[in-house]
Amino acid sequence: MLTPRSARALPVALAVSLLAAGCSGGAPAESPDASASDSPAPMTVGALELVPQTYLTAPVSEEDLSRVLVGGCADDAPCPGFVVLEGDAVAADAAEPVLDDGIACPGGEGLTPTEATVVEEADVTVAHGQARLTVFDVTCVGDVASEAVSVQQRQWVAEGPDGTVVVVDRWGLDGLDRALAESAWTNAT
Repeated sequence: MLTPRSARALPVALAVSLLAAGCSGGAPAESPDASASDSPAPMTVGALELVPQTYLTAPVSEEDLSRVLVGGCADDAPCPGFVVLEGDAVAADAAEPVLDDGIACPGGEGLTPTEATVVEEADVTVAHGQARLTVFDVTCVGDVASEAVSVQQRQWVAEGPDGTVVVVDRWGLDGLDRALAESAWTNAT
């Protein structure tokens, strides 16, 4: 069932899908022996190992923060992506919205997230275990005060073997929820 909130997220998800296809120059090239059942190799993103969508690039990690972006974006352009925070990068209250993750806002160049309001919460699965998903309406503003957009940010909070892990997606990346649910902890014993 399509709710008004999920209906607002559809244009962003569609735009990301189109951007991903456009940024990579169309469909990914297949090797001569590739089959439809082939999937990307697992990728380690912070404390999680997940199977990413084919349009995502390898993560860039800085201490306790790992960023994964869509491939093919220009160096100076906003690029869709998500972030995994752990350790000292996780706020004392992990349920608070993460707005300083270095991922740009959808909607134009120079838009920065400034405030957020909770619109939905649900129990979900991350790494085959219980987690909490919070959806925020995030206000993003540009250099000009009149330049502002509102986007939805999904934020998963899970307890891993080494502490709390927070995953932030304000681009509505297709398949990320499934990839997180099916992921595994990199240091699980």
